Amino acid sequence: MKYLILTIGMSLLLISVYSQKADSTIVFRKRHFYQNEQQITKAELSKLLANNPASSTEYKKWTKNVLIGSGFVLGGSIMIATAAIIDLSSTMQQTKDLDNGIYTNDYPSASVGLYAGAVVCSLVGLSIVLRSNKKHLHKSIELYNSSFSEAVKRPIKFELMVNSNELGVRMSF
Repeated sequence: MKYLILTIGMSLLLISVYSQKADSTIVFRKRHFYQNEQQITKAELSKLLANNPASSTEYKKWTKNVLIGSGFVLGGSIMIATAAIIDLSSTMQQTKDLDNGIYTNDYPSASVGLYAGAVVCSLVGLSIVLRSNKKHLHKSIELYNSSFSEAVKRPIKFELMVNSNELGVRMSF
């Protein structure tokens, strides 16, 4: 019976020691994320950062800012498409009138203001996304890595307890 208890205790000790991965930190290299020297997808990165209590708040700030920035970029793209459609329809109407021998200078055209607004809107959105990547995403990864390194550094205590009637093993980690 003693050997069975000692065997189970040693097995638990070995399992707990070997189950902790030595280097499970996330690294950003060459526009990709790596964990354990293997590239991970953005979906896997999202799951890791969102489920970690230390990094989840920064990750949520990053997703909010990316959503806002993407909205600005989408709005700028819609404005550019609208301006292009107005100019194209105006040019088609002008060509049709010229073929019929009618020329007036009264055609709608997308003003420079619409194009300028679209470019400004897109640039604002891109700056929000890029700043958010630099600030919140990388900070979230740093918090994830620091929380993992703190968890691995905790020592495993293995105590042998001897009593007049019993022999016990206590393991704490």
